[in-house]
Amino acid sequence: MAVFDKISNLFSKYLGAVIGVILLCITIILTINVIGRYCFGVSLHFGEELANYSIIWITFVGSGICVKKGIHVSVDAFINFMHGNLKKVFIIFGQLVGVAFSAMLIYVGVKIVIIVSASGQISPAMRLPMSFAYAAIPAGAFYMLVEYIKKILDMAINGIPEEEDDLDTIIEKSM
Repeated sequence: MAVFDKISNLFSKYLGAVIGVILLCITIILTINVIGRYCFGVSLHFGEELANYSIIWITFVGSGICVKKGIHVSVDAFINFMHGNLKKVFIIFGQLVGVAFSAMLIYVGVKIVIIVSASGQISPAMRLPMSFAYAAIPAGAFYMLVEYIKKILDMAINGIPEEEDDLDTIIEKSM
């Protein structure tokens, strides 16, 4: 459990700040492009491509943050009607599905990165290897896998926490 705690804490400590800085950079670059295009007739040729690839990375890496905070999209109306052990079984089952999905996404993502890397494909504006953009898939899935495993181990050690049904409490805890 200590290994997963260390990895999780390391990721969460830096990734939130990195995502914030990337979002700020995307905003600045796209603003410069809009002003440059409409006021001066010129723009940064790499701006939109950089924004696209940054958003891809933010999406996949951010999914691990969502798993950690328990704010990943889920349909839990069915589970909320359950009580006792049946509810616990379904909660654990959901976490195991998350582990299986993350592991599958790592496997498929690595295969895609290898194929794209072997093709030598590069991005049109920035001339970056396209494998860089596709590497977001296994990277984000790895972080999700770590967080799902950490949650399962935490449930095994400390038991399953009582779920909050109050939306305000859930939002407050996620911030």
